[in-house]
Amino acid sequence: MKIYLMLFSIALLSCNQNNPAIVNSAGEWVPTGDSFSLGQAEDVDLIKGMMADFNNLDLGGVQSRWGDTITFYPYNMKEPIIMANEDLGLWMGQFDSVQTTPLKFLPLSNKGQGIRIVHTIQNENRFYKDGSTEKLHLYNIWFINDQNKVTTLRQFGADWGNN
Repeated sequence: MKIYLMLFSIALLSCNQNNPAIVNSAGEWVPTGDSFSLGQAEDVDLIKGMMADFNNLDLGGVQSRWGDTITFYPYNMKEPIIMANEDLGLWMGQFDSVQTTPLKFLPLSNKGQGIRIVHTIQNENRFYKDGSTEKLHLYNIWFINDQNKVTTLRQFGADWGNN
């Protein structure tokens, strides 16, 4: 009986040795050569909450998730919009309603640089107060600071989605 237990233990331990499916980090941040690992579930929760607040046009909720300064790279502009958190209401005030439907959340961490990122793909319908609408398919990269606030949003659009 002891021999079977010993053989079973050896077999079990050998299964976890050098398993190529277990990867702690991968990819490369080219400027430094640092690699990425999966980020935190809390970062995904932060972005999910941001999207829910945006859908509800809850200015206070959205502001509570952003840092003091917002850097926003919209999908359709060459230069970023940089604004103070308290000015976010001016930007949100143009919408009559918004419908954001997330399709993917991927949190990443770059420990060497201290960077926390969440990549999202979403369909977003924006209804403006002037009666115009946008149907967007967006790829977003959200940057999160040490105070658990979003500081930067980089946005990319595709014409082929959200039909």
